[in-house]
Amino acid sequence: MAQLHKRFTDEQIKVLFQSYCQGKISRADLQEMIGIGKSRFFVLLKAYRSNSDRFTIAYQRVLCIFAQKYTLRGAQNCLRPGSNCDLEYILHRGSHFPTQ
Repeated sequence: MAQLHKRFTDEQIKVLFQSYCQGKISRADLQEMIGIGKSRFFVLLKAYRSNSDRFTIAYQRVLCIFAQKYTLRGAQNCLRPGSNCDLEYILHRGSHFPTQ
């Protein structure tokens, strides 16, 4: 099954959650309509309730943990376009494992 953000727009999901919050539709029916499980439903519902105006289901890319950890100093130079550093440098920098 395709990703949620590829099957529905933000507005469609907002209307469905609004209907759920007003008691017009049951949780089970809503889950079935959009094809998600109970846990994912409550994660989305919490996000919707916290800020319904800015709620989005758009895919949001997150930097990997290693890149976040090492972008503070040396790896920041490595991530610049045109640098000759590679991913192994980022992953092993600061670790106790010898690099070859």
